[in-house]
Amino acid sequence: MTETMTSGEGTDETCATPKPEKEHDWLLRLIGDWDFAGECFMGTDQPPMKSTGEFTVRSLGGLWVLCEGISDALDGTPVPSIITLGCDPQKMPLRWQLCRRLHDTSLNL
Repeated sequence: MTETMTSGEGTDETCATPKPEKEHDWLLRLIGDWDFAGECFMGTDQPPMKSTGEFTVRSLGGLWVLCEGISDALDGTPVPSIITLGCDPQKMPLRWQLCRRLHDTSLNL
């Protein structure tokens, strides 16, 4: 399937709509509601920091998954986050982006 888009300059551009490939099947296994618990070590002389939270994961067209979650900061403040996961089979491995609204930061890897 192709879509024709008209730019503001009156020219038509045709682009192919991407289709999920076998590499995208792994992402679909993540769909659902998840609880998590984690531990982070900030130094040998400090106790581990523990975190718990929840994520809801849904598919975006079979090419990406959107993970919306909430966890607690050390002081108990709720910390919302959004993670998008997707892959380009020609440029494996997976590409992901983490956005933490509390800190207004983004990390692309």
